[in-house]
Amino acid sequence: MPAAPSSMRGEVATKASPNVPSATNPVPFLYQALKDDNRELLSALLSETPVGSSLEGGAPFQQCLVFADASLRTLLLRHVLNNATGSKSSSNTNKGSNNQRRSCSISHGGKDDAQLNAGLDISSDLNIVATRLLNGSHNSNTKKYYQQANTEVSFSPGSPTRSVAPPDSMGTPMRTSIDNVMSSGAAEVRLLSPSAVDSMTPPLSPSQQYNPFGSNDFEFDDDFIFGTSDTSALNHAPQRCMTYFLRPMVAHVRAVQHWIRRFENNAKRGTLRLVHRIVFLPGQSDYYEGAQTTSSGNNASASNEEGVSALCRKILRDAGLLALPNVSLQSLPLDMIPVETDVWTMGYSTSFRECELDGIPSALITAIAQSLLKMQDACAPAIIQRLQGLGPLAQAVLAKFLSLSVQDYRPPQEEDEDDPDESAINDPDDPISPVSRQKGDLGATSTVADTGEEEANSIDALLVIDRRVDLVTPMLTPLTYEGLLDDMLGIDCGVIMVDDKVINPEEDDVKSTKSGHSSSVKSKDVNHASSRTDFVTLPLHGSDTLYAEVRDQHVEKFGSFLQNQAKALKESHSAFTNKDKKKDLSEIHQFVKQIPIFTQNLRSLTTHIHLAELVKQTTEESTFRERWQLERAIIEGEQSYEILEDLIACQYPPYRLLRLLCLQSLTSGGIKSSKFDSLRREVVQTYGYEYLFVLNNMEKTGLFRRRETTWMDTQSSSFSNLRRLLVLINAEVDTVNPDDSSYVSSGYAPLTARLVQAASSGWMGKEEALRELPGRLVDVAQSDPPEELSTAMKRNPGGNLGALSKPGKQKPVLMVYFVGGVTFMEIAALRFLSKLESYPFHIVICTTNIINGNTFLQSLS
Repeated sequence: MPAAPSSMRGEVATKASPNVPSATNPVPFLYQALKDDNRELLSALLSETPVGSSLEGGAPFQQCLVFADASLRTLLLRHVLNNATGSKSSSNTNKGSNNQRRSCSISHGGKDDAQLNAGLDISSDLNIVATRLLNGSHNSNTKKYYQQANTEVSFSPGSPTRSVAPPDSMGTPMRTSIDNVMSSGAAEVRLLSPSAVDSMTPPLSPSQQYNPFGSNDFEFDDDFIFGTSDTSALNHAPQRCMTYFLRPMVAHVRAVQHWIRRFENNAKRGTLRLVHRIVFLPGQSDYYEGAQTTSSGNNASASNEEGVSALCRKILRDAGLLALPNVSLQSLPLDMIPVETDVWTMGYSTSFRECELDGIPSALITAIAQSLLKMQDACAPAIIQRLQGLGPLAQAVLAKFLSLSVQDYRPPQEEDEDDPDESAINDPDDPISPVSRQKGDLGATSTVADTGEEEANSIDALLVIDRRVDLVTPMLTPLTYEGLLDDMLGIDCGVIMVDDKVINPEEDDVKSTKSGHSSSVKSKDVNHASSRTDFVTLPLHGSDTLYAEVRDQHVEKFGSFLQNQAKALKESHSAFTNKDKKKDLSEIHQFVKQIPIFTQNLRSLTTHIHLAELVKQTTEESTFRERWQLERAIIEGEQSYEILEDLIACQYPPYRLLRLLCLQSLTSGGIKSSKFDSLRREVVQTYGYEYLFVLNNMEKTGLFRRRETTWMDTQSSSFSNLRRLLVLINAEVDTVNPDDSSYVSSGYAPLTARLVQAASSGWMGKEEALRELPGRLVDVAQSDPPEELSTAMKRNPGGNLGALSKPGKQKPVLMVYFVGGVTFMEIAALRFLSKLESYPFHIVICTTNIINGNTFLQSLS
C-alpha cells in the first residue's frame, strides 16, 4: 500500500509520544499541568454552593454563566471547562456535523445551531443551565470583520459601515440544558436565534454605555434566563445562581451593577430571588496571601474581595451591592490559558489600552508576574536562569516578578515548619487553596518524574517584549494561512465563523466559482437585508495535524500542499479498493486500523480546501495585491499621502485605512504637519464623527502623530534605522521553502522576530539598534535565593542566551512573553525559528492576547 499522507503519519506520531518535548510542544508537562490546574480551579468554584443561598453544602443548584465578552466565553468554555482535549477534541469537532450530534440541538428559523457548539464537552455535574454575554449584544469580531475587513464592502458617506452583518453566534446568548443530558454525560448546549437576541437587547448607544438594557424595560426573570415556561413551578425550582466572569474594568462592573439591580427589583415583586456571584479574572496577588471561601454568610464575600482591585470594590460597595446577603465577590488566579501547545494567552483583549491609553498598567503587570511565578514554581526546583526584557512594560513585569519571587521564597529549613495561622487556609487537599498550586504542586497529577525528563520540562530563559517596541507588525497584512484566516474572518481563541456555503458549497456555487464569478462569501451585495446567511463555527487547533502542518505555510505553498494531501489520500484509498490486487490479512488489518484516522483527515482536508479556496480568491484580487504593495512601499520608506487621500475618497474600509495611516506614521516618524490635519478632517467627514475618538486615541498612544518638519529634516526615523540595522527586509526570501522568517509577509521579517534572534546570539554589536527602541534592555541572571531587580542588575548576567544550549542535548526552552498582544504573523515567524536546527532554542509563546491590526485598533475605539 502507498504511504499514508503526512497528516496521518503525524497523528500516529503524536499519539505515540505525547510527553516528548519538541518544537511544537516545547514543555509538554507544563502545558498539561496548566490545563489541568485551570480546569480544576474553575470547576471547583462552579461546584461550590453559592454564598448567600439557602442550600446546605452539596445541595444541587442551577447556575447561569455571564461573561464580559465573547472572547472570554470562548476561552473559558473551550479551553478551560471543555473536557474534549487533543485528538478527542478534533474528533468531536468532526462529529459535530453528523445527524446524531444535531439531534441534541434546536434549530431556529430553519438554521441548525449544532455546528456552533462543535467540540464542546462540558460536564453536566456543574449544573450550568445557560450562558449569556454581559452586554447582551452580538457585536463580536466576526461581525466587524464581515462589515469592515473585506475590500468589497459598501459605505454611506458621513457614517460608519452600513452593510448587513451576519448573525454572530459567539455573541448570542448560549443555553446549556440539564433537562436533556447527552449520553456522553455532557450538558446539551443550545443557542438562541439572532432574532430572539435582537428582541431582547438593542445595541448600546453612547448615552447607555453602562446600561445593558437600553431603553427597554423587560423583565429579567427565570423565564428569560432559565427558560422556565411554567411559572407555577418556580416555587419548586432549585436554587439558582448567576455567576459573572469579569475583567477588572469599570465598564464591566457598571454593567453587572445594572444586571443585579434589575433582578433585585423583580425579586421585590415576588419573583424567585437569585444568588449573584461576581468573579474577577485574573485575581490579584492578595489572593495568594490567604483569601479563601467560607461556606456561608456575607463575611465570605468580604474574604474574597482581597483579590479584586480597589476601584472595582469601591464601585460595588458604593452601589450597595456588597451589603446584599445574596451577592458575593471573588477572584481567581486564572491567568495563563494554553490555546495551543506552544501558544498560551491570558485573553486580556484590552491590555494595550489599559497600559498605554488608560494609564493603569499595575493590575495587568501584577497578573503577568503572578502567571510567571506560577509557571516557574511548577517546574521547581528548576528556575528560569536568564531574564531579559525590552520596553518599559517589560522592565516593570520583570521587576514585579522578582519582587514576588522574593516575597514567596522560603528557605529550605523553613518549609517543614507549620504555620498555625495559615494551616487552615493552606490545605493541600483543598483544590482552591493557594498552596495547592504553588511550590511545584501545579498539575501534580502529571508530574515530571513520570517522564524522567526534568531538565527537558523546564523554562531556561525568558524574554519579555513590550508591544510598544514593535507597533508596525500588527498593521501589516500576513501571508500565512492562519494569519490570512484571522485577517479575513477573525480567529477568536481558536474558533472562526464562516459562511456555511464555504464549507458545504452548493453545486451552483461550485460552478460559479470555477467559472470565475465571485464567491457567495464575498457578499458584494451587502445591502439586501432580506437574505440572512447561515454561519458555522469551526475550531482551529493543532490537534488537527493537517491544520498544524499547513497553518504557517505561505499563501503560495498551502494550495499545492493541500492538493498533494488530497491526492495521497485518494491513492491510499484506491490502492486498497483495487479489485485487481489481492490483499492478505495483514494488509486488511492495517487498513482497518487506519480507517478512523483516514476519515478524520478526510473531513479536515475537505474543510481546509474550502477555506484555502476562499483565501486564494481574496489574495488573487487586485485590491489585495495593491494593498500589499502599498504596505511594502510604506515600510521601505516611501511617502504615500496622495494614495491615502484617494483611498479615503473611495471610502476604503475604515479600519483598513486607519492601519495604513498608522503604518505611514510609524515608519516615517509621524505624518507631515501639512498633511496631518487634512487627513484627520477627511477621515471624519467620510466615515463619521465616531472615528474622531479613535483618531484621538491613536494619537495619544503614538500610533498616529504629527511630525514637525524643518529645513534640515533628513526624513530619517527610528523604524528606518531599525530596518537597516536588523535587516528587516529580505526581498529574495523563498516563500515555498523558506530559509528566513521574513517569508511570513513575502520579504518583511517582524521586528520582534529579529529581536528574538538577536537575543539568542547576543546583543554585542546591536547597541545602536537598542537605542532606537523605547525603554532599555534588561538582562539579568536569576539567582537562588531570589533578589530584587535593582540588585540583580548590578551583577554580570554572563554570556548570551545561546550559551544555555549544550551540544548533544535537548534544546533549551525560551519563553517569549508579549505584553500587549501578539499577531499570527509573529507566531508563525517564531515557530519557524523554533524548528530551525541552527536556532538554539525551542520557543513557547505567551501573551496577554492575540491580535491583528483590526482588533488592535478597535480596542482603542
